[in-house]
Amino acid sequence: MSTQIIITLPDYIYQRAEHFARLANRDVASILVDTISTFNSACQWRDYRS
Repeated sequence: MSTQIIITLPDYIYQRAEHFARLANRDVASILVDTISTFNSACQWRDYRS
């Protein structure tokens, strides 16, 4: 299941995501989803180690 959200990002964060998306030939939304998912996975891994 997916939930659609609207977020407000500082310009420099959006510009970095947009730049990376162009380099990767992907859309900005997919870059942000992957980044959040990776961060979430790292946090969960850390929680299991504690």
